[in-house]
Amino acid sequence: KLLILQKRAVRIIDGASSRCHSRPLFIKYSILTLPSMYVLSCLLYAKNNLGNFATNGDCHDHMTRNRNNLQIRKNKYTVIKNSFHSISIKLFNSLPSVVKHLPVNNFRAQLRSTLTANPLYKLDEFFDIVWWEVLILTMPCSSMSQRLKWSIYLSIYLSIYLSINQSINQSINQSINQSI
Repeated sequence: KLLILQKRAVRIIDGASSRCHSRPLFIKYSILTLPSMYVLSCLLYAKNNLGNFATNGDCHDHMTRNRNNLQIRKNKYTVIKNSFHSISIKLFNSLPSVVKHLPVNNFRAQLRSTLTANPLYKLDEFFDIVWWEVLILTMPCSSMSQRLKWSIYLSIYLSIYLSINQSINQSINQSINQSI
């Protein structure tokens, strides 16, 4: 309900019709949507209180890839799963490590610029943000050629990653078909 009113207000500011898409207007005026504001406050809460959270590595001595992630306590109650605290941990864990380790001021600025460039209408849309594109665009490069070089490296990396993923999926499907 509030998001609908916020969309209406942005359309009025721009003088757009009531049937106009509002996402480009949020980007044009650099306005955070209400879900984006919630995500930003959750992530800033998690970043500012890292010492109060346990990590997965605190529970065991195994060298797992998620050992630096914040620990999410298992709970069967939806009220606790959807609490500000739990959602803050889940959102923080979804960030790339490059963003997680930024100083608080840079962290806030990076998130704010990302959320204004990608207005959220639902909380789940945050998990769909393609972070490597965001990091390239905000990378402090001395020249455009450096930024282009990094984007080429990342596109090569992604194409290799996707081709490996595709070949693994094909081999899994073949083995399933052979077993049937």
